[in-house]
Amino acid sequence: MGQDVKVGVTTPDNTLKFVTLNELQPYHWTNAYPAEELEHYQNI
Repeated sequence: MGQDVKVGVTTPDNTLKFVTLNELQPYHWTNAYPAEELEHYQNI
């Protein structure tokens, strides 16, 4: 699983296309947030 999970996105011509999470966001999302912001979600 993980990066192989597919999600539906709408294309510019309004058709539905399924892409992997890696195609949708090739860079891991945690790199976009400071560590102190992520600490909150580790305890949920």
